[in-house]
Amino acid sequence: RIRELVKEQNASVLLITHDMGVVAAMANDVGVIYAGNVVEDAGVVPLFRRPQHPYTWSLLQALPRIDEPGKRIEPLPGSPPDMIKLPAECPFLPRCFKAQNRCRTDPKPRLVEIEQGHMVACYNPVVPDGNA
Repeated sequence: RIRELVKEQNASVLLITHDMGVVAAMANDVGVIYAGNVVEDAGVVPLFRRPQHPYTWSLLQALPRIDEPGKRIEPLPGSPPDMIKLPAECPFLPRCFKAQNRCRTDPKPRLVEIEQGHMVACYNPVVPDGNA
């Protein structure tokens, strides 16, 4: 019904959810937020096919898959940061499988366009084919 209303009213919807299935079904464009910061921004298809931020990649790896029924679901390790005392560096650093020394010493990265319409805030994004 939301899609019908959007079309009828020529409107937009800002949908905030952790349910990536809803994102896949409803969104055209996706902003992935971690600790209050947009860490990835892309169209829904490129985001699901080639996630570039380690948080986005980890979220998608944690989803059950119809085509891999026996596959173990891997939760994200660790805990989110204390939102009262956010670090100067990337807040995903303690949970990140791609972290490098630069991630520990430099200020948190800004969003940069890595391909047309696909922005990521990461010094060491996931490789272009979407694999770790």
